[in-house]
Amino acid sequence: MMNENNDINAGTEEYPYYRYSVGLDIGQVSDSSAIAVIKRSWRFDEWRKIHYHYYCGYLHRWPLGTKYNQIIEDTTALCLDQAFLGQAKAGGHWRRFGPVLAVDATGVGSPIIEGILSSHSRVNGYGIIITGGTTHAPLKGRRGYSVPKKDLIGSITKELQSGKLTISRELKQAPVLLKELKDFRAFTSASGNEKLEHRSGRNDDLVLAISMACWISTKACLPAMALSQFWK
Repeated sequence: MMNENNDINAGTEEYPYYRYSVGLDIGQVSDSSAIAVIKRSWRFDEWRKIHYHYYCGYLHRWPLGTKYNQIIEDTTALCLDQAFLGQAKAGGHWRRFGPVLAVDATGVGSPIIEGILSSHSRVNGYGIIITGGTTHAPLKGRRGYSVPKKDLIGSITKELQSGKLTISRELKQAPVLLKELKDFRAFTSASGNEKLEHRSGRNDDLVLAISMACWISTKACLPAMALSQFWK
């Protein structure tokens, strides 16, 4: 699976701090499961303002019919791979830490979550229930969030338009991802809420995978670190 990772450590070198986030969209009978890895890098300017950049250097889509056990095994191995260690300076010392994982928990994702994020697992992850609502919220009694689809998709369209998110052209699935993005359309529901949906009969697994990776990267805190520590 890792052979689809061409240049995950590429990106802008002027951003010395970075962490990786992983988004896993669980397919069902007619949809493939897909996974994306985002490298979220940041730096501070002379006014101590923080600047971010997002880079997608890994995309993978499993063939239809792939067993959930295989997806669990592949995802766990990816999250524990040394290639995805982030780094930040805290207390005068550089520290390394693993990625954060967001798993689609909307439909059949519960067994996947239990398999990857069991009590003895070393993977740091959250379940994401995708909704048609207007606001995100922590899941009661569970490690995760309910998130409107428009917020997930908006998390990457905004960054793509601003140039803060770049996608490696070397990725085999990059053209498929861009096509999926074009198939999304915005509309207003009967209740007056703005929603995003992909066209009927089209796939959106890669879009949701990269969207969850981007979204969770802004919500999950760095292990035992506060932003104020970066100044030391």
